[in-house]
Amino acid sequence: MTRREFDVASAVRRTVAAVRVDDNEACAAVEQIAEEAPVALVYNGVPHVVVMASPANLEDLALGFSLSEGVIGSAAELGGIEIVPEQTGYSVHMSVPPERVALLEQRRRNMTARTGCGVCGAETIEQAMRDVPKVAAPKVALGKRATRQAMARAMSQLPSLQTLNAATGATHAAAWANFDGQLQMVREDVGRHNALDKLIGA
Repeated sequence: MTRREFDVASAVRRTVAAVRVDDNEACAAVEQIAEEAPVALVYNGVPHVVVMASPANLEDLALGFSLSEGVIGSAAELGGIEIVPEQTGYSVHMSVPPERVALLEQRRRNMTARTGCGVCGAETIEQAMRDVPKVAAPKVALGKRATRQAMARAMSQLPSLQTLNAATGATHAAAWANFDGQLQMVREDVGRHNALDKLIGA
């Protein structure tokens, strides 16, 4: 899969002047706030959806969204990703098999999703509440279970890896851990479903 990385690190948060108020006084302060931008997902030149997201790890978001929404059946179907900065957001252009775009045209889900919404734009209840296929356990995981201690270990590591949330106090995170509770990967976003899609894509 060919990807063109676009550096948006400076766009995920910004510094603003603020007033901090406590019990005794109000004083000037400088705060970091999380940024959110419209991200258009475009398949073979055909616009599909605009999501509001933290503008980082957009390649991961595009792949994860494409998989979780059933636009593609596997990562191998994504031929390439290109991020194009726009005046007020980003367009993510993806190359997929032509038959996948034809299926999108049949579904006609022209929608604008917002950070708190996972079903915006679905035309019927059946589309919004479709069955999720079961995921088969990989062979290496057969017979293994995550212990409570491992899960607690993973959760205890999460705050130190949420760098954007540490700066802004305003983002969600999704993380992947091994069976020993060691975190392997973390993705952040203002939207919790975006963070999960980014993790899936990563």
